[in-house]
Amino acid sequence: MGRRRDSLPLVILLGWGNARNRNLTKYSAIYRKRGCIVIQCTSPWPMVFFPETVGIPSLRALARKLLELLSDYETEKEPLLFHVFSNSGASLYRYVQEPADPALLPPACGGTTFDSSPGDKSLVGSLRALLFLTWEHSVALRMLFVVAVTLSLLLFRFLFPSLAALYLPHKLL
Repeated sequence: MGRRRDSLPLVILLGWGNARNRNLTKYSAIYRKRGCIVIQCTSPWPMVFFPETVGIPSLRALARKLLELLSDYETEKEPLLFHVFSNSGASLYRYVQEPADPALLPPACGGTTFDSSPGDKSLVGSLRALLFLTWEHSVALRMLFVVAVTLSLLLFRFLFPSLAALYLPHKLL
């Protein structure tokens, strides 16, 4: 006896930073062989590494699009599973489960698989991830990225808090 269409499990693959759909194809095939519907979602690496203030949409915007897609297709009737890859997939999953817009409800999730996440959140771990994500670029461009990110992180970590302490009122709360 075959399953009804509305009872097919829905699996959402949240790929690692800069993953391509072809990278997730083998995982999709595993779930499809088991009778699941699969949606693949990947995050461009600038969304993962740079704040929205520099003009690049954040992972929140991508999460919103995914939630809107799930709502448009009325997927709340489907059993739902997330397969989350690496830190960028985990970050995107967080924004799907904690939407900024109260009108968008997080999906009722039957289960989540975390694959290779969360990883090292240190400066060295961030730089290693950035080098991996930019491996297709020239060595000079990769080194430029590393230097720019390192300087930015150091500024945000040390210089800006010190300046804020000097110029902001001490009783903000």
